[in-house]
Amino acid sequence: MRHAYRYLDQAVHLKRPVAIAEPAQPITFKISGNVIGALRAYAAAHDLTLSEVVTRAITEFVRRARRHA
Repeated sequence: MRHAYRYLDQAVHLKRPVAIAEPAQPITFKISGNVIGALRAYAAAHDLTLSEVVTRAITEFVRRARRHA
């Protein structure tokens, strides 16, 4: 029961709502070191995870590609 109260206390102090998304699937691919550095810097500056940054970028890329197809 203590855990529940601790989680509630933490939830009260969240800066933004917790995103509810479909379960993530692991994927492996290679990216150059300079791109990874830029991704990490962007993620840190915007308080995001690398997964969030990459997912947003790919989603936007696919959206634009479909518009121009």
